[in-house]
Amino acid sequence: MFTGIIVLAIAAVVGVTGSIVSVARDGFHAIPTKTYSRWS
Repeated sequence: MFTGIIVLAIAAVVGVTGSIVSVARDGFHAIPTKTYSRWS
């Protein structure tokens, strides 16, 4: 039971992280190249 809760929590974290990363990648296209190369 407790293991199932942990698995669900990990799946939720992975899902949220994936959505944030996809949004961040879309946002990168709007940022000038100089700013992007500075942070990469």
